[in-house]
Amino acid sequence: MKFPMLALAAALLAVSGPTQSTGFPDRAFTHGGSVRLNLAAAAYHLRGREDDRIQVRWSSSKPAMKDRLHADVEVKGARAVIWTIAPHNSGARFDIDLPSRCDLDVDLNAGDLEVRNIEGNKNVSMWAGDVTIDVGKAELYRRVEASVRFGDISAPPFNRSTGGIFRSLSWSGSGKYIVRAKLFAGDLKLR
Repeated sequence: MKFPMLALAAALLAVSGPTQSTGFPDRAFTHGGSVRLNLAAAAYHLRGREDDRIQVRWSSSKPAMKDRLHADVEVKGARAVIWTIAPHNSGARFDIDLPSRCDLDVDLNAGDLEVRNIEGNKNVSMWAGDVTIDVGKAELYRRVEASVRFGDISAPPFNRSTGGIFRSLSWSGSGKYIVRAKLFAGDLKLR
């Protein structure tokens, strides 16, 4: 009776499939630098950390895609460029750890993007998907410009919320950072 139960458990694991994960060694990168991210369609989680390193890890819910996912980081002084490769419908997720103080310039065709614990200027350009950016206190920002052609914008720190077609947000303050986010279709949350 033990053998059928083990076979059933193995079959269930094969169906749900553990994610296949890989990455590469950390790259040294200084706080306060600028990071350009050229991202393939996938889910992304960018997280600020206190150390002066960039680390990229990736996984897929589809084991056959494991060897088709890749990322690379090039660092030159206070500027870094990160590229990712992921085939369409690969079930890919990239986790990118960055210094907690850096400027971001993100170009993502489609997918979901979450940015947490990163202080600095943020420029996001995306065709389709949902974006969530932890901005912290409104006092940190000089300018916030956001637009969504089809979707919602939610920005409680800036007392703004709007949804529908051709929506935008423009806000000015006395801080030192700028947020620019442009989406064609999806929801944008600045929290």
